[in-house]
Amino acid sequence: MREYCKVELLSITPNALQLIERAGRISHKSEDKITIDSAPKFVEMLIRLGHESVLEHASATFEISNISRVCSHQLVRHRIASYTQESQRHCKADKFIIPPTFCNVPVDFPKVITSFGDIPQEDLRYFYINATATSIIVTMNFRSLRHFLKERLSKAAQWEIKGVACCVYDILLWGGFELILRDISPLRRTANGTLDSKYFLMSCNTGSDMYSIQSIGD
Repeated sequence: MREYCKVELLSITPNALQLIERAGRISHKSEDKITIDSAPKFVEMLIRLGHESVLEHASATFEISNISRVCSHQLVRHRIASYTQESQRHCKADKFIIPPTFCNVPVDFPKVITSFGDIPQEDLRYFYINATATSIIVTMNFRSLRHFLKERLSKAAQWEIKGVACCVYDILLWGGFELILRDISPLRRTANGTLDSKYFLMSCNTGSDMYSIQSIGD
């Protein structure tokens, strides 16, 4: 069994829903309507009416590791976010993410990379392939997270970033943010926990802040 992405929640805006409500009510001077339990209903209304700019006041930061450069290149296309990625100038390529479709192809990527001899790391990276494993810290506001999940949980999304999105979705879901996910369809799961894919098995504990994806039968 081959392990793919790992996603860990590093931080999230405290009292996020209350902050969003406060920001939303400022525009109409209705702060006097804030109560101890009014935030969920108000945030739900904002999403239903499409007033999602207010959601940008809350954000979450994730560490995403053991993904390929193919996946990270797709990830950073979601531009309303902040990224800090493992540097190929300073970090050697010693791990590669091999697609399940390549499981029977005899390619020794580490051997190919080390065969170049004594070349400076900053130049050696020119020969690194997109399968090179990487880690990245991602901070997105709630509006951007919703857009990311809508795009990357779709059937058209590639398998690896779809796995990342599924982990993010579940972290938010079990973290108590089901409200901002209600109109986003998650990947269907079978009774044994597998994703709606022939490739993956979720590896997580309910309520955990770290999720990972593993391949099946490899």
